[in-house]
Amino acid sequence: MTNARNELPPTSAELRGLMQRAQLGQFVAAQPINWPALAIIFSAVSFNYFLCFVNTNVVHISRLSVIGAEIAIISIAFSVALPAISRIAFILIGILFFYLMLLTITRAVNGGEFDVKAVRDFMIPAVFFFLGAWVKDAKSADFIVRTITALVIVAGLFEMLFLKTYLRYFDVINYYVMRGTVDLADTQYLANNLFISGIRPEGRTLFGFLGDHRISSLFLEPVSPGNYGVIVFFWALVRSRAEQKLYTGLFLMALLIIVMADNRLGAGLCVLGLALAFVSVRYSYPVILILPFALIAMILGMHTLFPHLAITDSTLGRMVFSGRFLSSLDVLNWMGFEDLPGAQDSGYSAVFVEIGILGFAVLWGLFMSIKGRSDAFNYFRVLVGLYVAVSLCISYSLVTIKTAALLWFLVGVLAYAADDRARLVNVQRLS
Repeated sequence: MTNARNELPPTSAELRGLMQRAQLGQFVAAQPINWPALAIIFSAVSFNYFLCFVNTNVVHISRLSVIGAEIAIISIAFSVALPAISRIAFILIGILFFYLMLLTITRAVNGGEFDVKAVRDFMIPAVFFFLGAWVKDAKSADFIVRTITALVIVAGLFEMLFLKTYLRYFDVINYYVMRGTVDLADTQYLANNLFISGIRPEGRTLFGFLGDHRISSLFLEPVSPGNYGVIVFFWALVRSRAEQKLYTGLFLMALLIIVMADNRLGAGLCVLGLALAFVSVRYSYPVILILPFALIAMILGMHTLFPHLAITDSTLGRMVFSGRFLSSLDVLNWMGFEDLPGAQDSGYSAVFVEIGILGFAVLWGLFMSIKGRSDAFNYFRVLVGLYVAVSLCISYSLVTIKTAALLWFLVGVLAYAADDRARLVNVQRLS
């Protein structure tokens, strides 16, 4: 993952350039705007939004059209990222692909459906990680994050302030019925055409005076914008630390999205992420390394502690439900050899059913062992580990391309981005 050229002493021209930028207090990117990466990430975030518009106003979209659009985005991202993929990484991606296909075939043989969703879910991180490696410029990533986040807020405000007009052009629930994501029988009691969770029946948790409507924005459902807001908040934390200046605008935009979506988990993760800003990575890394396995034990324990708890939409209720479902897995489910209906409603259960606990342990180990070039990457990896480990306690939503594309793109950017400040220190020592 390292470039041999980065290990060489700088030339006199490079030395002058670095010193001039240091004197001006500027570390500008060689490529401040990467339009292909921006287009790909925005497409991943928003393609369902535009397909919903077409389905509502132009022509009915089939489920295959949605699948085809997602495959096209992933394929384009892979082709663009190809130059950044080393031979060893390419072999690892191939092994992952065949392992996931083998499990998919095994589940089909054992009576399940032949569904390649698991292949897609776990190829997205690999592809978009290397798209970020291809960009490998944090300033360019800043522009991408700010641009897409601004568009998410604009779409969210349109939905919030002009709901009737929004629903006239975006028949969300029928789009999800067409996709096969929502059962038609589950829509008969809905008061409008928002997604099923678009209204909080018991009232909002965050700023209740805003009403019961949870904003979905470009994502069409309110869980993903909450996850997106967490990713943006964590990016702002890392970039503020790296640049020694507050990314105030990005912090505020991230929090606005989380509040509009009334995402309680997102708000909690932001608080935890902020707390980690005051902890050395030396101490937080080992905690995050074992965190998923500790949380698995915890939710199994909660199932034991609250065996008769009525399952509600509260955090406690959803964690107890997740523990109950996890405890119902048999050996074949734990190993990913046999499907189990309903696993998608329980994050860790869905992971184990799709890739097995051994597959999860290997992939988690690979992620936590990536060698980055900067302290910023090490810090961001801790935050991403926190996000993944905690989110899987109650949800499997983090694997959707709508948020996963940006997340793993940013991980790839920081894993490969050169650390100008660290290099400047070395330059000053040499001079």
